[in-house]
Amino acid sequence: MAIAAAFNLEIRQYDAVNAFINTRLDKLVYYYCPEGFNQNGHILKLLMALYGLKISPLLWYKELTNTLAKFGLKPILGTNYLYTDRRLIVFFYIDDIAVLFAKKDI
Repeated sequence: MAIAAAFNLEIRQYDAVNAFINTRLDKLVYYYCPEGFNQNGHILKLLMALYGLKISPLLWYKELTNTLAKFGLKPILGTNYLYTDRRLIVFFYIDDIAVLFAKKDI
């Protein structure tokens, strides 16, 4: 907020809806059918991550940072959550994303 105020930048806040379940798994994961599914003895092959999987936050982080890199944003040294290029500053915490930019760059 201080950076935005000091440099008169606009801020847009985004929430990555269902971030974890929109992330591809990097290995095979099988899951027992949940209670009430009435398919005893069957297992499910997951195609996408789920909330509650230990690997889901890391997979989401990799997907987000790879996407930011594809857009040409580079990480700020010493941080894992702050990316920038000549016109944007992007920072995030899990699935909350904030983008700072100058009005002239719209």
